[in-house]
Amino acid sequence: MPAPATTPPATSAPVGRFRWVICALLFLATTINYVDRQVVSLLGPTLSQTFGWTDLDYSYIVFNFSLAYAIGLLVSGGVIDRLGTKIGYATALVFWSVAAIGHAFAHKLENKTQAPKVIQSKLY
Repeated sequence: MPAPATTPPATSAPVGRFRWVICALLFLATTINYVDRQVVSLLGPTLSQTFGWTDLDYSYIVFNFSLAYAIGLLVSGGVIDRLGTKIGYATALVFWSVAAIGHAFAHKLENKTQAPKVIQSKLY
């Protein structure tokens, strides 16, 4: 005897415009991320002149920024897989915001030209 036909369960209310709000927020966050990465190269000459960095000092900053970004990309994939998209993205947003806030304390260095040397000494 064949199984009786069942109707599919009713779905919840339509999502509507909420999905487009989420899409817009993701687009905005991604755009800010790309612009933020370009700031280091755009301000290179100004920062070098302001802080008295040589080309070698500036290259250490660019290298370490790129290295940190590459490591972050490698690690973030596993973190997103473990935490899920919602919690992982929220965690990444908080981490990125805390890192950006930390930039405000860069002026606490006694000597402005020691910043590249501090970065270099921590990694080598």
